[in-house]
Amino acid sequence: MEYGLPSSHALNTVCLSRYLLHYVLKTYGHEMDGFSVLIGFSLVFSLFFLVSIGRIYLGMHSFIDVVAGITMGLLVLAFWLMVHGKIDNFITSRQNNMQRRSE
Repeated sequence: MEYGLPSSHALNTVCLSRYLLHYVLKTYGHEMDGFSVLIGFSLVFSLFFLVSIGRIYLGMHSFIDVVAGITMGLLVLAFWLMVHGKIDNFITSRQNNMQRRSE
């Protein structure tokens, strides 16, 4: 078939939902109580659990494909969380703008 290892749906769901949760907690975390944080984690877990189960149920992926997608998604997310601050600082520091030459 055309489907295979890893499940890109599981990978993308883990990366995007966990990064969104990370952003919300970093931005508004000091204003949130423990119950709101628990709700956030529960929603994120439920989303990627349901997507993963859906891929297996529909026969698009095996359990190993989904586990590999989740694992790769967590690795990509961990890498991005390590470098996103440096990339953001580089972009906002205007060091990446090319100077126009006066001719």
